[in-house]
Parts: sequence; C-alpha cells; structure tokens
Amino acid sequence: MKNGNAAFRESVAAAEQSKGESNELLPHQRELIRKKELLSKVQAGRQKIDRTQFGAVTAGDPAMHYSWVNQRPESMVIFEGLGYEVCRDPKVETRFKRGDGTHVRGDLILMQVSKEVYEQIQAEDDYRAIEALQDPHEIVNSQVINAIQANQLALHS
Repeated sequence: MKNGNAAFRESVAAAEQSKGESNELLPHQRELIRKKELLSKVQAGRQKIDRTQFGAVTAGDPAMHYSWVNQRPESMVIFEGLGYEVCRDPKVETRFKRGDGTHVRGDLILMQVSKEVYEQIQAEDDYRAIEALQDPHEIVNSQVINAIQANQLALHS
C-alpha cells in the first residue's frame, strides 16, 4: 500500500495528465488541480512576504530565522511552543528597535528561531497542506483498505 504522499502525487499527476488530454476532468480531479495551484501560490506568497521590506531584519545571525509575531498571549504561547524566542540580539537591526533591545512594530514583536527548526516547521505545514489536498477517493480507498486489513488481522488472531 502506498503512503499518503505517494498516492497524492500520483493522483495529481494523473489529473494533470488528464487535463492535457481532455477538457472532461472528473470534479474531484479539477478540485485537486485547483488546490495544488492554490498551494503553489500560497508558498510563493510566503516567500515573497519573507523577502519584502516589511520590517526587514538586517545584520542578524544567518543561522536564525526572524518572524514578526502578534503579541497576543495566545500567539506568543504558540510561537514559543514552536521554539521561537523574543529577539534581543544586539546585532539585529530593524527600523523598530527599542531601548530594551526588542523590536516592536505596532502589535507585532520580532521573534527568532534557528533556521533548522524553521525549515522543519515549514515542512510540516506543507505536509499538512498536501494531506488536506488529497483526492477524497484515495482517502476513502485507503481507509477501506486499512479497515479490511484490520478485520483480517482480527480474524486471524
């Protein structure tokens, strides 16, 4: 049995191949292609936002990733739980540096995390997005196969 990502990639490839061969895609194939295109746009937008001058960070540690985070307690708890900490690195420069060494822009505060952890977080977010895009028929088929296999194991035990 294939894992979820392999099945998803095959479904997308089949849908895209069908798209090239015929305008008569099944509704779930059209939806799969639409979601894949949307995910690509979101990922490109994320990269563009990271590169913009919105509170650009200069002279920071190249091994760190910097993010502007809303200072609401629930946001801070989430980011701290992911490994982020408030940036107080004296080498970091932004237009919004305060006397206490933090960087605050309105209700946003600059936080930092190692690039390694940041890349893991992004990979997990992308994986969740891909899982959410899976072809519903593949999900149902996978669940049916798993249920049958579980029943067979229970019968033979």
